[in-house]
Amino acid sequence: MLAVQLRSEILSARNESELVKNINPVISWENFKPSEGPHSPAELGGLEGDPEWVFAHTFPTSVIKEVLNGLKEKIKGTGAGVFPLDGYLGSGKSHVLLTLYHIFRNPGYARNWFKKWNMDFPEIDEAVVIPIPLQSISYEDLWSPIFKALGVNISVREDDWPKSKEIKRAIADKTVLVLIDEIDNWYDAKSNREKARIRGFLQSLSEVSEYPECQLNLVISFLGLSDDVKVLRDIVARPRGGSSIVMQRTEDMFDIVRFRLFESIDEEKAEFVIMDYLKKVSEELKKKGLDVNAHLKDDLKRSYPFHPAFLRTLSALRVRQMLVMLAVIVKRKMDKTDIIIASDLDDD
Repeated sequence: MLAVQLRSEILSARNESELVKNINPVISWENFKPSEGPHSPAELGGLEGDPEWVFAHTFPTSVIKEVLNGLKEKIKGTGAGVFPLDGYLGSGKSHVLLTLYHIFRNPGYARNWFKKWNMDFPEIDEAVVIPIPLQSISYEDLWSPIFKALGVNISVREDDWPKSKEIKRAIADKTVLVLIDEIDNWYDAKSNREKARIRGFLQSLSEVSEYPECQLNLVISFLGLSDDVKVLRDIVARPRGGSSIVMQRTEDMFDIVRFRLFESIDEEKAEFVIMDYLKKVSEELKKKGLDVNAHLKDDLKRSYPFHPAFLRTLSALRVRQMLVMLAVIVKRKMDKTDIIIASDLDDD
């Protein structure tokens, strides 16, 4: 028997479609209500609006840590506050933005999350958080929702855009976090003149984020499929030396899989299983004049109940696809084996 306890949402799934929905729900900014002004902040509905659920289902990946470290530098006045996220659909961009939303909007829940993962982050007393999820709500431009949330009226000609001095004046002494999600399709649908205005505004916004005295933070996600969007991404990334934050990373794979699938792991029993497995493998390899990989024990501890080679075989899959496949395998093999290896992946 596997020395693990599956999460309740996996155990309760009655079929694969329900499992897909439960195990890694798509961030859709459900029931999103944009800000109506400084005293009426944006609101989220459903699970996405529940900070307890969000933090309970969020593993601090290397990407999240990179963004948080950048935000810490910005808060200290030593870094640019612009963070372009670059990744394919399902790579977790929206989840990163949602996590940042709750860190700044719900600092009490965030403190408990930081403590759980032994992470250090400055307390944010009060911040203006401006989500702009362009897959769920459409705007004529990007500056209108930002200035509306800040309670500032800016008059802009039809052939122009707000410049740095206007943005800086609107930010004033406030801590502001702007979250722009899935800009690609919205931007690609604009006319050439509208695209020029958007590029100009995002360049101004990025420039203001570099001012040490201005606490403006901009996190924006890109698929980067079209040439026009790639140009836009490069403009936003300029304060970072032209580099965006790439979402496709393998170093978090083992940890994310274990966190998202299992409520708990019996580490003592897992240790026994791993040592027994290594003993058997070692005996077989010695017969062939081979040695056990020196790192195999550490890899097994990190990947249990899966063999690390088995996970690496599936690493080309997107995380959401991998999680669903692994959940099905674990449910089938829970009482039949004590470690999952490559042969447990059948044709079905």
